[in-house]
Amino acid sequence: MKISKYFLSGLVVALLVACGGGGGNSQGGTDTGTGTGTGTGTGTGTPTISVVIVDSEGAQVSGNAIGSGDSYYAKATVTDATSMPVNTALVTFSVSDATVVKVLDSSTLTNTLGVTQVKVQPASLSAKGAAVLTATSVVGKTTVSGTVNVQATASNVTLGTMVAASSSLSSFQNTAVSVKGYVDGVLAGTGAVSANFTASCGNFSPVTSYSDSTGTITSTYQSGGACAGAVTLTASPVGSSSYSKTTTVTVATAAASAVNFVGASVPLLVSKSVGGQYSRSRLTFKVIDSGGGVKTQILNAVLAPSSIAAGITFEDGTTDPQVLTTIDDGTAGVGVIAGNLFTSVLVTATLKTDATKSATSYGVSVTSGKATQDRISVSAGKLSMEAWNIDGVTNSINVIVSDRLSNPLPKGTLVNFVSNGGVITGKDAAGNAARGTCALTELSQCSVTYTSSNGATRPANGRIAILAYLAGEESFVDANGNNIWDAGEVFYPVGRPFIDANESGVFDSGEQRIGTSVAGTAACAASGYPSEANTCNASVWSADVLVRRQIIIVQATSEAEIVGVRRSATALLVHISDANTNSLQSGMGRNSMPTGSTISAAVTPPTKVTTTIDPTTGAVTKTTETGICTLLALSLDKIGNTTEATDVVVYMEGPDCYNSSIGSAKIAVTVTAPSGTKTGVVF
Repeated sequence: MKISKYFLSGLVVALLVACGGGGGNSQGGTDTGTGTGTGTGTGTGTPTISVVIVDSEGAQVSGNAIGSGDSYYAKATVTDATSMPVNTALVTFSVSDATVVKVLDSSTLTNTLGVTQVKVQPASLSAKGAAVLTATSVVGKTTVSGTVNVQATASNVTLGTMVAASSSLSSFQNTAVSVKGYVDGVLAGTGAVSANFTASCGNFSPVTSYSDSTGTITSTYQSGGACAGAVTLTASPVGSSSYSKTTTVTVATAAASAVNFVGASVPLLVSKSVGGQYSRSRLTFKVIDSGGGVKTQILNAVLAPSSIAAGITFEDGTTDPQVLTTIDDGTAGVGVIAGNLFTSVLVTATLKTDATKSATSYGVSVTSGKATQDRISVSAGKLSMEAWNIDGVTNSINVIVSDRLSNPLPKGTLVNFVSNGGVITGKDAAGNAARGTCALTELSQCSVTYTSSNGATRPANGRIAILAYLAGEESFVDANGNNIWDAGEVFYPVGRPFIDANESGVFDSGEQRIGTSVAGTAACAASGYPSEANTCNASVWSADVLVRRQIIIVQATSEAEIVGVRRSATALLVHISDANTNSLQSGMGRNSMPTGSTISAAVTPPTKVTTTIDPTTGAVTKTTETGICTLLALSLDKIGNTTEATDVVVYMEGPDCYNSSIGSAKIAVTVTAPSGTKTGVVF
């Protein structure tokens, strides 16, 4: 039995060798295509891979010639060193010229017969020439490869008559569209020919489609709301628009079902007196049907009487009704210009063919004018910052400003900041870092960052003057309510701004002016904002001034000065300031300690020691008597947000707090800066 098995095994090997399993050449038919296979490695035999070109029936292709009208495959067979087929071998395919021949799958696995195949085709319909196709695999540790020469022939691709399933459609209705594909006059096979579909109005899905087994190429056309009348549909072979086919469908004009207000380019306008791009807006309306926008519809646009009364006009400068025509997407627009009064911008657009269909521009209004002098405020996160001799301490400087009727200014309006010390940084409207400016938010406010610097420009008194300013108008009393200044109405002139570094309220030599122009030569009334004397115009109101406001902040010391002012039986008044002796303020002449510094106190009752001597024995006796006095409360335990020195009262209770028969209690007052630095004094 063992001898029989060995005999049969030998016979099988002999038969395989006789069949050419290791030869690398393959023949079929009367014409031949040659594939070669080689391997490198070790062993008693050599693994091989052979490649041939076959058609969809598996027959070897004469001359290895392939075209676009049928399906062709590169068939590879892998055997091991004993000429046995290799199952699940990974075979990788490549071509020497991808502009001539294209391999659809670059790698596949062999089956149990050691065979795998991939589809090959000309790289395009017009591709012609020859290329070398290589198949490579690894058998054990041996790399084998086989090649075959492939001839690509250019094909003549044409399309038959283009047919729409339905030639009459309504808006947004669809229909199937098909066309036959031919290669060299023969109906194309599956995937052999592809075509692109386009329409003069509407769209196709898919845009590119492939031939099926009957040579038919199919797509779906859908009309749009803007389509009306004859629409041309076109199919073109991919890579060759010369053989395009067309057909025509008729789309019924869409019936408008509603008019909508879409929106405004500037929903919140500034007044006409401000001018610029934000005093104009474009209103957009849309005529729609059940599927979308409808083109070539006529709308009549009319301004509401209340808008006309507020001075609003159309972009042509009149209040006459406007005639609008919708474009392909169903929209139509009309421009408006703000007046001087703040009100809603109400434009109603009505469909000419159906007056029951209309829309109004609700949500659009004139809400803002220019910045005005009496509507600007500046504040600081900390009016006194612990920054004497400390660089890099930051502080938020905030501004809020409005027009004369307290409406917000346009978002992005820039506010400028200058000072006599430190560094000021901010951000522009795009959020980018900016020097000394900030852009107003929709809430009409913004902030910059002040950073301490203790260079030569730091004021000796530690007081930093920061001036915020922007373009605006002088404040006035609108007696007739038309929101513009008229001759005879009271107004409050402002002069040239400057940094009032010494806080004197008037311009002094050496202080920094802002700008070079002056409104006039009249005296400027006393005010809470810096105006250089004799630079005002007291006769004519101005809509072109620099609206400004100044704030003072302190770069305070970490150490405190604590001075007792007066004391009673139940209280001690102390004056607390920073330790800068250069302050020019009135009173005790000192600045505030840093904002947030804490205050604490401790009370020690008085004691009295009495000494007695016994007259008989001469013995000395000392008696200590402790008085009664306790801390009751502090009037303030934390320095507030201020630039000025602070008075604090220490309250006590008990009969022996001050000038009793025993004496006076000791009161220890301690001030702790935000950094933790402590200063203490005992009274």
